[in-house]
Amino acid sequence: MEIARVEVIRSEAGLRNKDKHGDRCRTRRPASVKIESVFCDIHPACQLKATPIDSDAASWVLQQRRLSCTSPNCERQFHYDFGYFQFHVGQEPDFGDLKVKPKCRKDHDTIYMLLTRIDGELTYACFAPDCTSAAAYAG
Repeated sequence: MEIARVEVIRSEAGLRNKDKHGDRCRTRRPASVKIESVFCDIHPACQLKATPIDSDAASWVLQQRRLSCTSPNCERQFHYDFGYFQFHVGQEPDFGDLKVKPKCRKDHDTIYMLLTRIDGELTYACFAPDCTSAAAYAG
């Protein structure tokens, strides 16, 4: 995933700086790291790609900007409000337990973290502008 696509998702999420509050993340990434690629949390060798919005679709999920796994037959999706989740067209999405998913709200609205590589290691990282929060990937 290119930096420009992450920037689009940031703007879609309406991320903005706020006063400090709650939900501290477990680790921090260097301030100079840019998220250039994001990966599927089930297939970490596969990057996610931007999925086109289908504004005429009956399912509200298809009307949202989201990322999808590039592995054949994988139905894994990512949306900043739900994190990673399974979605099969014609069924309701399975968001799982939102309380256990890596998320951040350090100086910005709450968003779920993306899986990326930092110093060669798979790591969940916040994609909010200027946020350096990250969390370990146990995959």
